[in-house]
Amino acid sequence: MSNDFTAGADLAVIRYSQVWEDHAVLTSALRIGPDDDVLSICSAGCNALACLLAGARRVVAIDISAAQAALFRLKLAAIAHLDHTELLVLLGVEPGDAVAAYTAVRSHLDEETRGFWDARHALLAEGVVHSGRLERYFRGFQTEHLARLVEPGVIERLVSFTDVAAQGAYFDAHVDSPAFEAAYIAYFGQENLANRGRDPAQFRHVTEGDVGAVFLGRLRALCHRVLLSDSPYMTYFFTGRFPEDARRVAWLRRENHQRLRDTLSRVEVVVTDLGAYLDAQPHGAFSKANLSDIFEYMSADDTAALMDHLARRMRAGGRLAYWNLLVDRSSAERVPSLVALADEARRLHQTDRIFFYGAFHIDEVIQP
Repeated sequence: MSNDFTAGADLAVIRYSQVWEDHAVLTSALRIGPDDDVLSICSAGCNALACLLAGARRVVAIDISAAQAALFRLKLAAIAHLDHTELLVLLGVEPGDAVAAYTAVRSHLDEETRGFWDARHALLAEGVVHSGRLERYFRGFQTEHLARLVEPGVIERLVSFTDVAAQGAYFDAHVDSPAFEAAYIAYFGQENLANRGRDPAQFRHVTEGDVGAVFLGRLRALCHRVLLSDSPYMTYFFTGRFPEDARRVAWLRRENHQRLRDTLSRVEVVVTDLGAYLDAQPHGAFSKANLSDIFEYMSADDTAALMDHLARRMRAGGRLAYWNLLVDRSSAERVPSLVALADEARRLHQTDRIFFYGAFHIDEVIQP
């Protein structure tokens, strides 16, 4: 099964040092329990850990990129062998000597992962969660544009509201100026985003003309719908840092550190093509699947074929969850082994604390 992204993209770089799909939406959609075996697109590993925290019996984190796997394996080793403060220092969430924290965990890494990070001390020094291509791109918007477009203190105020109506009004009055609009649309337009933040291969199936304007519309809607102070994702998007412990993504919270450490044996990291991996799996190997937005990079025919292939490796009643960014992809009318839970997916999408995605989907396996 063809994946146009993996055929054309550079897989040697860390594309995402954080996962940018809301873990609360994902785990609510999948309804993970103690009997669930979860297949998860790895990316930066954050949502694989969210599935683990939700109580999964087993989580297989799969990615075609060895760089993303090396990132996740470093995170796993850090959780296992560093205390919570040391973990945050290594990641760059808290100040400190990240290279020294890496040295403390280095001997616990497999040879391939150790070699990857030994050659990237500059990334370690700035903090692992800031090292992705996309995260660097966001930092560019913060430093190149936000710093000159809004008055000092405005962004800090924007991410601190406790009333969403007041937040929306503040965004309109103090952030969303004509100059902000022009800069935002240009910076997050397809050409700039493809070449600096993502990869041209990720836009092969995009037909939307003005990508920057689409993203601006979604940002505006989110600022009037969701409290940014409740979104660690949006706090990072606007400021380049994480909020305090209680509002961080689930796997970074202090109260979850020991829970993760106690269950890490349930996680497996696999580097291969998803279709090839599924070929080797028996029927019923998985009950739940987090598919990120991988279908964005495939044709409609290849999407339907992979969905059907996956459903045949899952148990009846199992669930798949995935997002659409700029390309409409779903199982609708093309995959008889799946039924779309459209109402539930739309309801959950309204709670999404990230503005990027145009749609969220939940499919249930009805035919083994």
